[in-house]
Amino acid sequence: MSEENTFLIIADLQSHSLGGHFGIWLNRTLFEALKHFNTIFVYVADEISMPDLSKLADVDQRRVEIHLIPNFYLKKRFFGDVLGMISRHHATLSAETLGAPIFLMWAQQFIERDLIFPPIKSWLPWKKPTSFSSTWATMTSLSSVNHDRSSAPNMEYRIHDMIEKEGNCVGALLWDEYAVQGLGKKYCYLPNVEPCEADQEWHFPESDPITLGSVGQLWGGRSVNFMTEILGTEKNFKGYLGGVLKPDSYTDRAKSLLQKKEIIKVEEGFVEKDEELNDRLRRLDAFVIDSRTYKCPSGLAIRAMAMGRPIVAVDSPSWIANQIKEHGVGVFWNEREANLESNLREWSNSGGSDRSIAAAKKLNDNEGMKRAFEDIFKRLKEATAA
Repeated sequence: MSEENTFLIIADLQSHSLGGHFGIWLNRTLFEALKHFNTIFVYVADEISMPDLSKLADVDQRRVEIHLIPNFYLKKRFFGDVLGMISRHHATLSAETLGAPIFLMWAQQFIERDLIFPPIKSWLPWKKPTSFSSTWATMTSLSSVNHDRSSAPNMEYRIHDMIEKEGNCVGALLWDEYAVQGLGKKYCYLPNVEPCEADQEWHFPESDPITLGSVGQLWGGRSVNFMTEILGTEKNFKGYLGGVLKPDSYTDRAKSLLQKKEIIKVEEGFVEKDEELNDRLRRLDAFVIDSRTYKCPSGLAIRAMAMGRPIVAVDSPSWIANQIKEHGVGVFWNEREANLESNLREWSNSGGSDRSIAAAKKLNDNEGMKRAFEDIFKRLKEATAA
């Protein structure tokens, strides 16, 4: 790092309702940013999103200054240029930080919801033009952009168009390597590093039911509705859910099946430690994710892969479906065929666990993560200096 006094603003727009995966990424980003900038100003969406500076023992914590976005956002009722808004807030603190570049975390939150609170219920954020006045880069998810446009979320194309057209945007970090390769020079691949080790002792039960399920924040569209579709059709399976239930997002079929304790075991509640989360994952024989409705990269799916577990998904445009096709980390389910058990056992007999562990190791690339951050922070520095 040079002797000059350099500043970076990190705007973390993800409201961390329970911390977890998103909170880990804020700490990682801070740690890497402090290698390249003297002073970091952090803006977070809520108190729960506060970075845990005690985990950054190797850096001088006096170089980090933290602000809550709502403190001035709600006061000004400003809807639009969040980067310009933060810059103006900085101008009231110190004129020399006005020109600081901004690293915008979880841009999809802003595009989809206009930062935190929509002005009115009928307002449609993707119809509102957005422009940014500060040099910036972003960490986001665009896993479907390289697929058929008709099947990808409109939000992802909105973000991609913004990144491509916005002159003040110098780059974006993405988790999907194949998407990065096809999108253009602004994009940089960020390996999705997850703390998990292989489980060499695991194997499919020979005669007992195979356990399907998911852990974490248990949204219907992410896993629960899909899992109950399978359990309502296939034989010799049982379900396990460990995490925070989201009952308003469940289908009537899912709600009904969740009441049958002999079919689905539910261990409700949030766990803070990675070790506890991994212990819940180890109770699964296969990790279920609905790739029709959840198209983004999944840290929990990577953890399951690292344990040698197969992913059960649907053949549809998505990050996880691409992993299954390219690396053989799981199987696709088709309700009409109803042959999931035989497909899973064939996957196992063909070395599926080894393939999954190898794919997870490639994704869990700490050195690649450091290079990605170094690249994006270098771009921010050069663009600001220019």
